[in-house]
Amino acid sequence: MQRPHILQVGPYPAWDEEPLNEAFTVHRYFAADDKPAFLAEVGPLVRGIATRGELGANRAMIEA
Repeated sequence: MQRPHILQVGPYPAWDEEPLNEAFTVHRYFAADDKPAFLAEVGPLVRGIATRGELGANRAMIEA
């Protein structure tokens, strides 16, 4: 069974990364050099966003 794709806005501690990687296909927005191109590529696959209060999710991320 294919894991749902999520967009990870910022880095997480290892204890959070591990369960995310096990449950989802994680696309790391913070690691992308060209963020608009990255969103255009992975946006159609993404079904959720992993973020934190101080990072949030902007309009471009949500609309991608």
